[in-house]
Amino acid sequence: MKKHCFCFVCQKGMIEIQAVLLALSLSRHVRCPYEMVVGIPPDRPGKPVMEILEELKAKMADIKTPVKNYHYGNKFPLFIKSPGLSEADCYVFLDSDILCLREFYGIKNMKSHDIGVRMAGCGDFHNKKQTNQDLIMNPAVWEPIYRSFGLPVPNERWVEPKTKKPTLPYFNAGFIAVKKGSRFPEKWLEAALKIEQDKNIDPVYKRPWLDQIAMSIAIRLLKLRCQAMGSEYNSYSKEHGKAIFFHYHRFENMLRIPRAVSLARDILTGRPRLVEMIRGIRETSGSTASKKTLNDLQGLENLLH
Repeated sequence: MKKHCFCFVCQKGMIEIQAVLLALSLSRHVRCPYEMVVGIPPDRPGKPVMEILEELKAKMADIKTPVKNYHYGNKFPLFIKSPGLSEADCYVFLDSDILCLREFYGIKNMKSHDIGVRMAGCGDFHNKKQTNQDLIMNPAVWEPIYRSFGLPVPNERWVEPKTKKPTLPYFNAGFIAVKKGSRFPEKWLEAALKIEQDKNIDPVYKRPWLDQIAMSIAIRLLKLRCQAMGSEYNSYSKEHGKAIFFHYHRFENMLRIPRAVSLARDILTGRPRLVEMIRGIRETSGSTASKKTLNDLQGLENLLH
């Protein structure tokens, strides 16, 4: 079997809870040779989480977003550093808000492809934002972006799995698989920095979609052969039936899926220090949290019972 390296970010607060659940779910369900490389920003996770990551023999990479006021940018240096820390055949970047729900034996058909990606807008949580819909459907939005790189908007169209409509090549950055030796991580960051600095590109699309916009450009510049990953590799609540990697986004969404709840609760059983830390994060965050965060904190509280 091919060796896989899973890369994800872990930082203080809600993300460290998500990341440690992801790490423990990977250790439970991955059946091929694998390693984990965990990106640690300056806002470091707590000791109980770090101890679990060390117990799982995860390799740590100190990272810092190269894009000002954009924490999603932590993924750029992580993906660049990972090959230097893990000798693998395939590198898989995962958003921290993902659980591995079922046995994973490796990604198939990567031999004939350079990168494995999932279409953006397939989910049922964040795809309703108008800016995301524009990027999925409106070629005019992409004209200044491609122009910045001296490229025309591609004629290529993908089929959006949910609506079955033809869409522009625009991908979700929550699951990305590349082969050993890929130049994608460096080109991805290069594209993101150029887009960020270009004043002709409407800033409304750069937050939070800069990473996903830059993905499309990097893939085009490198002329990568894309494998369209099935929903099981980056699944949302309405597609969870065969999900291997469930992208729940928020704990309140996880509660909709009994298999995810059962797994998370089972993982937390026997780890009282982790549960205590989680309760502390919930209590500390609640005093200044937004309504959306309060809903997520309530979801986390329900998960603990």
